Amino acid sequence: MKIKVVIPYFGKLPDYFDLFLKSCEINSEIEFLIFTDQKVKKEYPTNVTVYHTEFEVLKKKICCALNLSKSAMKNFSPYKLCDFRPTYGLIFEDYLKDSDYWGYCDVDLIFGKIFDILDIGEVAKSERILTQGHLTLYKNCPKMNHMFKLPLKGGINFDKVITYTEPCFFDEIFMPAICKSQNVIQYGDNCFADILPQYNQFVVAPTCTIKNVSNQKFYWENGRLLREYTESGNKMTDSLMYIHLQKRKLDCHYSYDDLKGRIYITPQGFFSASKYSEQCEMPSSSQKKIYFANRWKGFTPRKIWIKIKAEKFKEILS
Repeated sequence: MKIKVVIPYFGKLPDYFDLFLKSCEINSEIEFLIFTDQKVKKEYPTNVTVYHTEFEVLKKKICCALNLSKSAMKNFSPYKLCDFRPTYGLIFEDYLKDSDYWGYCDVDLIFGKIFDILDIGEVAKSERILTQGHLTLYKNCPKMNHMFKLPLKGGINFDKVITYTEPCFFDEIFMPAICKSQNVIQYGDNCFADILPQYNQFVVAPTCTIKNVSNQKFYWENGRLLREYTESGNKMTDSLMYIHLQKRKLDCHYSYDDLKGRIYITPQGFFSASKYSEQCEMPSSSQKKIYFANRWKGFTPRKIWIKIKAEKFKEILS
């Protein structure tokens, strides 16, 4: 079974991009295709291919693949790409012809061993794998590649999404709702740590299957993403699919050679074992303040309307 994950990314990459790539490397079952205007490495893992391109070139590719006018893409920004993710099966069709499944993911992730968590047999029987937007896979077939075009009663359809400059949560909320309405065979285990961005400390989102605990520590070691914590006096360890670190500026306190060992992932940043101490687990002093300051920037009536729509469908999906 061949799986390809498409990652268009324009602008500055996270400081921990080298660790992201290392975590891609250990998931050799997946080919990662990165389209970016950034040049950060000369050598990449064998399962990672980087295509250097400009955003304007990708915009033209999108117009051609989806038969959109230039005026429809006039105010299209890299951040708006999230809404177009369910269309990647058409946009990147030339790169995906030999794949059984295609997908997309964020780059603010650190992967563990994905198929230690996901059952490869269940994946092979499914049309859509994983329910969150951080990492999602689709069966490479006409049905799923054109699914985004279908109407959703009461939702925001794709023909409306392309007319709005604001992000519409199409990949996270409305596309899953379309799939549910069409009885798409879906499979996913939310055994990952989606870290909520509105807290100074690491708080796991309630949509995850793991329970949030106050004394948890996350680290990456030998290709595995692990969480340690104490429960009823017993030391516990969870193996996770990935950790999602959205909207967080995290400093890196490790060298490339340190990636051969343990890397702690904390509210203060990334630390090699030699530089780590309990102080590294202290909550950030500024994360919450920065998050809410950015959240209220540029709020418009349409953004509020989109958010209300999204929350309504989120309840339906839960």
